[in-house]
Amino acid sequence: MKFLADYCYCYKNNLPIFGYNARRLYYSATIYIMPMVNPDGVNLVTGEISSNSSLYTNTKLLADNYPDIPFPDGWKANIRGVDLNLQFPAGWEQARAIKFEQGFTLPGPRDFVGIAPLTEPESLAIYNFTLQHDFRLVLAYHTQGKVIFWQFQN
Repeated sequence: MKFLADYCYCYKNNLPIFGYNARRLYYSATIYIMPMVNPDGVNLVTGEISSNSSLYTNTKLLADNYPDIPFPDGWKANIRGVDLNLQFPAGWEQARAIKFEQGFTLPGPRDFVGIAPLTEPESLAIYNFTLQHDFRLVLAYHTQGKVIFWQFQN
């Protein structure tokens, strides 16, 4: 959301953003911003899921497979223990080999690729959204789940 606020500020004040004229960018590109693609994982980390709930208990059982990752603070997967960033078909087999070698072979707080690409509804939704648009550039600009899609006008 900070990027969006900065972009709006730069547009309003006719300032550059990351070296680009914000107003020119506004008129020459369509930008889709998904501020959160992992709501259940976010709810776990922020405490929105009660520690007395069965959902929390089930998630804690998954986390117990990885005792070196703090729970729930170190959680970045969806609530089923699948890392959504690793769910896409491009390079999935390579990601699986790397993560399995690192010991991430079961659902847990992070780095489990799932049993196949696109098994998670969140990843499938983003994949389908991407296929429905004729993007010239997709920029996965995220540190905690923000993804930005740019579509330049012809």
